[in-house]
Amino acid sequence: MKIRVCKENQERIERTLKAVNGKATAHTITSYYNIEWITRAAKQKIQTALGSIKAGKGVVLHFVSGERVANSYRYCRKATHVVLQFNVKLEAFLVSVSPATIYKDGGRAWIEYTDEQKERIKELALTKAKRF
Repeated sequence: MKIRVCKENQERIERTLKAVNGKATAHTITSYYNIEWITRAAKQKIQTALGSIKAGKGVVLHFVSGERVANSYRYCRKATHVVLQFNVKLEAFLVSVSPATIYKDGGRAWIEYTDEQKERIKELALTKAKRF
């Protein structure tokens, strides 16, 4: 599956989310607008880390929904694991949606960079450090 994250694909994205989540709504991603918000936040982080939009090709974002709950909460919760991949223009594509089980801590997000992008981030960090 590879669905471009855009308003035209809203219905298709929401159908995919509904198929994965079933009846669960409390700690899951249920709408296109959640995906769009995650995409916008990720684009800002990627652009800041890499210094340019074009350098973002191949970046993969993993996002697991759900908030932290009190220590006394004993049960696991159903969440949504979304994988987004970005192209040269930092357009996001929904690559995978799957159910996830979360506990007390809740969901999280992480970004996977290519080896070249990791080197670029190191170089940018060193350049900024030399300025001070």
